[in-house]
Amino acid sequence: MNYSLNCSTLGQSVQGRSILAYTNFKTQTVQLNGRFESPRKVMDTQPILILGGIHGDERATVYLVENFCSQLSHIKKAICLIPCANPDAWALNQRNNYRGIDMNRNFPANFMASTVNGKEPLSEPESQLLAEWIIRNEPQKIISLHWALSEIDPDGEQSEIMAKAMWLSLNSKDREAIPIKMAQMDSEILPGSLGGWCGYQLRYRDGSRPSIVTLELPYDWTLPKRPIELLPQHWDQVQSQWRENPTRYLRKINPLVHQMFRAVIDLE
Repeated sequence: MNYSLNCSTLGQSVQGRSILAYTNFKTQTVQLNGRFESPRKVMDTQPILILGGIHGDERATVYLVENFCSQLSHIKKAICLIPCANPDAWALNQRNNYRGIDMNRNFPANFMASTVNGKEPLSEPESQLLAEWIIRNEPQKIISLHWALSEIDPDGEQSEIMAKAMWLSLNSKDREAIPIKMAQMDSEILPGSLGGWCGYQLRYRDGSRPSIVTLELPYDWTLPKRPIELLPQHWDQVQSQWRENPTRYLRKINPLVHQMFRAVIDLE
């Protein structure tokens, strides 16, 4: 396996922007015969997938995944980083894609058609390309970054070990000091979410499901700990902090997030 850093594109967004993937392994293009048909494997091992930018206004998620690229060539496991899964939304600094569809409500599990969710599952090129990459490459573990509910959120029983490893990677001082919590697994599938699809519905050819954790970044890194209940203005609060000094936010969060990434990578 070649562990040098490779850059490829999953395909194009609605407006024609490339969705870039950075890997420490080489893949080959495989033609899918059907949207959910699994073709032959393209590598000897199942990779770990780390995603940012599913929502374009969750700016920190993109930078945190991009920053991890510098570590990729030194990791001896197959890793794929997709820093910005929704590039049109990123360019427009908005949650949804160019057509106004929420990418994280456009996956098949418990799908509910609407003007925001889409007329049908995977109606958008961004969600379809990501789903096809997952089906083709069968990632063993998936981390999806979001802003800013301040929690580590597993989907499916198979994902709890991974979520716990992320939580325990933080030392006791950090677990008390940062405003983030370990979420209880909820059997209710959020309509059309990536986590719901991967964690509860998707099955690979051997019958297994991927482990998937949504890592919700803190909305206020200055808090001594996360409140039991989110503040009603939590989104406005993180946006205000970000506009004021994004470098300061990233400097505080980056080491802890990357520490959780490494815990998942080291997990057998």
